[in-house]
Parts: sequence; structure tokens; C-alpha cells
Amino acid sequence: MAIYHLSTKPISRSSGRSAVASVAYRAGIKITDDRLGKTYDYTKRNGVLWTGLATPHGLNIDRNELWNLAEKTETRSNSRTAREIVINIPHELMQGDQSAGKMLAYEFATNLSQKYKIAVDVAVHAPDKQGDNRNYHAHLLLTTRQITQEQDGRFELGKKSQLEMSNTQLKQAGLLSNQDELVELRRTWAELANTYLAEHGLDERIDHRSHADRGLLTLPTVKMGWQATELERKGIKTDVGDHNRAIKAYNEQVLTYQALRQQARQAEQAERQRQEQTRRQAQLEMAKVVKKAQTRENARKSPLEPQKSKNGINIPPTPKNTLKTQNRAIYSDNLLSSKQYHQNLAFLQEFDERVEKIAQNILANQLQVLKKRANPF
Repeated sequence: MAIYHLSTKPISRSSGRSAVASVAYRAGIKITDDRLGKTYDYTKRNGVLWTGLATPHGLNIDRNELWNLAEKTETRSNSRTAREIVINIPHELMQGDQSAGKMLAYEFATNLSQKYKIAVDVAVHAPDKQGDNRNYHAHLLLTTRQITQEQDGRFELGKKSQLEMSNTQLKQAGLLSNQDELVELRRTWAELANTYLAEHGLDERIDHRSHADRGLLTLPTVKMGWQATELERKGIKTDVGDHNRAIKAYNEQVLTYQALRQQARQAEQAERQRQEQTRRQAQLEMAKVVKKAQTRENARKSPLEPQKSKNGINIPPTPKNTLKTQNRAIYSDNLLSSKQYHQNLAFLQEFDERVEKIAQNILANQLQVLKKRANPF
């Protein structure tokens, strides 16, 4: 099953990080930070499947120049020098030569580059050996400023990109807020990934919306991380593992409750359909009786000789109360009484209320368990 994940965080000097060191590690390359005079060499690291660089209008700049320019442009000690976006690539697209998944990640990076006029460095990674073997993912490192090339060939990082502007600045420019823009990013990634899945004949789809927005009563699990996954595989329980197990247990109970409630609704609907069918059948039978009675009544009024049997004996006329007697017999044999119907309806309503009460108790118990874990991560 394809798994949705998109997260973003800044690369900031205030946290001791640099854009040069970050790209060296994610791309598995050797690069020197000119500002610090420090070289980072990650050429021996494993797990980097593919790298690429997307720029607006196809600007031709190499990583070394780009990320040293990003460090040089920012002068404050707490400056943001890059922004990272991490996306899960559907593992179904990473089969064979893995070209579909790699092109998906690069097309998304290209879309970001064109929309925000920034450079986007892409590194596609294999799953961690200790983690989930379906966890193919990509690290996208974005410049915080728009990139341009001057007439003399020099590259410059000028205006802050939309992703780095404050909500006040965004509002003045008539743009979406940071929160709304993140939702738009998540939607764009889901739609692009689903397009690739469909083009490759795959039925799996991902959804960027939260469980609440999708109208689901179930709760989402949290990302384990390779450290917790490795410990769990060794039989060592972790807080995040316990947290996810509690959520899965709750989700199973919610699904059971929903199934029971659906069964009750189907039973009620089936009973209503049966009642309606019986009522219609009774009406049809009644119509036949009425028609037959009318025929006899017309025959009675007609100046005809009395009918005789084969042995010449006259056939007596039909009694006047025959219609009412037959009507009552047909209706009572085919249609439930009002009392029986309301008894059935009351039973279904009582069953529905009982199921709902059980589900509420389940939810209360599980929430109490989760509240006891102040920091499940």
C-alpha cells in the first residue's frame, strides 16, 4: 500500500547546521564550505540511489557553487540557508530500474523550482536497512531565495522565496498564508504521485488530507524512525511503538463498531423494504379481488338467466360480505401488523444506541491510555 508523507523544516545556522554540509550528506558527495573552510566527504555513504538539480529556466549551476552562494548570501548568525522537504516515494514506483519513482521526485522538484523561482537539489534514498523496507524517499533541499543569472554570467540569490516570507508579507502580496501554502504543497505532491501510479497501471493512491478532513474516525499512526523500528524488530518495545500499538487497537475497535452499526442499518433497511414489498403485494391482491367483485356485481345487475352447473342446478349468488372477508384475509396474511412493525423498529433503534455506547466507551478508554503518555515520541 502506498504511504503518504511530506514534511518540511528549515536549515538554520542557529541550530548549528549549514546548507553545504546538508547537501553533502544527502547527495553523498564531497564538497567544501568556503565560509568555514571545512570539507565534507560523504562519498562512501550507502543508500543514495539518484541525485539531480532543478533550476528555473534550466540555469546551469553546480552544487558546489550553488550552496556556497547560499551560505555567502546570508550574513546573520541565525540565518536560514536552505529549506528541506522530505517525501515518501510510493514503493510500487521503485520496482525494476526505479526510473518511475526517480522521475516522480525530479518532476516535483522541477515544479517547485518553476513556481518559486528557486534551485532544488534532489537526492533519492533507499530504505534504511534497519527500517521499513518500503520507505523509499527523497530529500529536496531548496534555496531560501530566488536564483537569477546576471548578464555577466554570475548567479545571484536575491528576493526571499514565497516559502520564507512571513504571513504579514504574504498577505500584503495577496498570497496564501504559510499554513495554506503547505496544504497546497501536500495536495500537489499527492496529485502528482497519483498521476504516476495511474500511468503505470497501479491501483494504489495516496491522500494528503488528515483523517479528520477525510471524515475518518480512525487515528493515524506516527512515523517510527529507523532507530525505533530496529529496536522493535529486536523485540525491544519503544514509546513510539507502544503509542502506535494503542492507536491500532483503537482503530480495530472503531472499525468493528462501524461494521456492527452498518449491519444494523442494513437490517433496518431490509425490514423496511420487506414491509413495502408486502404492502404492494397486498394492494395487488386487493385490486384483483375488487375487480372480480365488480365483475360479479355487473353480472348480477345484468338481465341474464341464472347460471347453471353441468347437472342443471342453479349456482347460488356470491354473498355480499365475500369482498370484505377476502380483503381482510389477504391483508392479514401478507402484511405485518402496526404493532409488530413498531416492535421491530424499536429493537433496531435500541441496538444502534447500544452499539454507539460501546464505541464511546472504547474511545474514552483509549484516549485515557494516550493521555497517560505525555511524550510518546
